[in-house]
Amino acid sequence: MAKPIANKHARGFTLVEVLVALAIVAVALPALMAQMLQLVNGGEYIRDKNFAYWVAQNQIESLRVEQRLSGEVLKGTATGESTMAGRDWYWEITSSQAENQKDYGIWQQTVSVGLSKDDIMATVVGYMREAQQSSQGGGNVQP
Repeated sequence: MAKPIANKHARGFTLVEVLVALAIVAVALPALMAQMLQLVNGGEYIRDKNFAYWVAQNQIESLRVEQRLSGEVLKGTATGESTMAGRDWYWEITSSQAENQKDYGIWQQTVSVGLSKDDIMATVVGYMREAQQSSQGGGNVQP
């Protein structure tokens, strides 16, 4: 049988070169996938944190509406759950007299929100003033 003539100008990759390239891809691909997974998880965390802030702000606004209707400021604590974006959110409101504002009847309302009591993702603080007795008519003066 005739021996093939080797072409000195023939180009191509040897088997060793192809295996080295595959090894490099095999090492780099899982690292790239891990980075992509971190990016997706980070986006989900930011989304959830944003929803938690919205729930907290809604609770502050609910307290303000309740105060206008009843004339009373929440004193102490309250807890509950709200649903937003198809998820149940735990919230806790802690009310305390604002430092250096006790003479003015100003209360600090701190709302903490998370997916559970142990997983608080957002905290929002609001201030409310108790209704003051009017010195002229004896009625309540709303803040």
